[in-house]
Amino acid sequence: MNLSVVIPLYNKEKYIGRTIESVLGQMVPPEEIVVVDDGSTDHSVSEVLRFKDNRVRLIHQQNSGVGATRNRGVAEAKHDLVAFLDADDEWKPDFLIHIQRLYNNFPDCGAYATTYEIINPDGSRSYPFLMGTPPAPWIGIIPNLFKMLQYSAPFFPSSIAIPKNVYRALNGFPVGIPIGEDRMMWVRLGIKYPIAFSPSRQVHYHRDAENHASSGQIERDPIVSNLIDGMLKNHEVPLALIEDLRDYSASLKIQRVYHLVISNHAKEARELLDLMGPNHKYKNQWLYWRFLTLAPYSLINFIRAVLKNRKI
Repeated sequence: MNLSVVIPLYNKEKYIGRTIESVLGQMVPPEEIVVVDDGSTDHSVSEVLRFKDNRVRLIHQQNSGVGATRNRGVAEAKHDLVAFLDADDEWKPDFLIHIQRLYNNFPDCGAYATTYEIINPDGSRSYPFLMGTPPAPWIGIIPNLFKMLQYSAPFFPSSIAIPKNVYRALNGFPVGIPIGEDRMMWVRLGIKYPIAFSPSRQVHYHRDAENHASSGQIERDPIVSNLIDGMLKNHEVPLALIEDLRDYSASLKIQRVYHLVISNHAKEARELLDLMGPNHKYKNQWLYWRFLTLAPYSLINFIRAVLKNRKI
């Protein structure tokens, strides 16, 4: 299996060495590691240059964002299968063995992925809920990606490999999107291609990185649900996936409503709920949050405090 690894890098001097070491330490090593520096202003580049392995290639570009950086890495990659790894995450030693096994068993898929474990700032670990898939050692085709995404993402950018022809057909990761570009990619990928998957936790997703994309941010960006709604409106979705995609879009909007309500933007949350209407699957959640948008903010804080004390 000829495989290139693409690592987008921006100001990760504390982590990039650990990340590259996890690639070089693979039981089945890759043919090349393409590190694309996206205009770092710290000592990230110096950390990369410490590695004298000729498989490590460093590419420089002006700061353009993570989507453009991954796309540049794929364009520079020499091999047909590309695995992605963010500069603050790390692979377990047999991650690429799992990718190779998936690739050999399901050669016609659009992507090959494992699941992951989240390393929280306090050192605790948490795991995505894999809706509808058997536990390891099962491997196979994800039966319904959009049902899974309503609970949690079964994979993320650091745990997936994509053939270059598929990547090009999807036009790569979206450019200029500050958050959610990966979920946009998964929607377009899951609509057009089967995804081979292993539920083995082969990647450490570190949430302790200082400038991690999701650190301290409230997800209020409707870009993914807008993408789904547009594809449904334009009849770009196979009939078998329409209901689950509608449900996934509704789940994203409910999540956004939650963040709006707890951040004291009840009017905006109410407008979003009225615009979307009560989805069949999420009708009870719709009614619950519609009621809370009419409640005083002091009541919202009281409910949150009660739930926190009960550890619900």
